[in-house]
Amino acid sequence: MIEISEYLDCVLYLKNSCIAEYDTKEQRRRQTTKDVLDF
Repeated sequence: MIEISEYLDCVLYLKNSCIAEYDTKEQRRRQTTKDVLDF
């Protein structure tokens, strides 16, 4: 929950370099979950 509120604060209000940090986290998350789903 805290991560979500900090993300929204960054994207909606701050709009500064914190967005790059969240983009990096998202890329890491996608790489680790890439092969989890099999279609």
